[in-house]
Amino acid sequence: DVTHADAMRARALTASTGAGAAIRSDHARRLVAQGQTDAALAIFEQLRDTLTDPHARAVTLGDIARIMSDKGEVEAALTLHQEELQVYEALGNKDFIATARFYLAQIYLSRQNWQEAYDHLSEAHKIFTNLGRLHAICMTGLSLGRVYPMHGDRDEALRILDISLIGFRKLGQTNSANRTSQLIARITSK
Repeated sequence: DVTHADAMRARALTASTGAGAAIRSDHARRLVAQGQTDAALAIFEQLRDTLTDPHARAVTLGDIARIMSDKGEVEAALTLHQEELQVYEALGNKDFIATARFYLAQIYLSRQNWQEAYDHLSEAHKIFTNLGRLHAICMTGLSLGRVYPMHGDRDEALRILDISLIGFRKLGQTNSANRTSQLIARITSK
């Protein structure tokens, strides 16, 4: 019941001027989902400037970076994701390190900087595989499958994409499985 949840969140935010960071972060993420990125960005930037917990601040940096990237402000997004990654590395949080690397790779992919994208994706894929995070393995593998052919490694691209295809099917994610199948077909036909 999304409408009810939105109403409850709004009540929690107005009930106290000092609404907790978690509630404000959740509200801002909901605003992003509703397409209200400017309002969400204002909340995230306020949180970034007030949060003292390094992990919570790094999460907020990632939220801001994704909005900036979507707005075409790629340099700002890149800087924020790099800062986010440094915090997670200092904390030793492997899951979040891999996630930050995945988002950094997406920026490098958009710039067609295949080597940087590959470096971040391969490290993220390795971490996600060690953690057993199937959805993340599949998503990272799908991106890696696009990068490997740029390095002339068609066989490795197909191997990684097969893993992603099986995983997406296991997760019941038909659209992602179809995209993966299409990419496999394009690589195979070359």
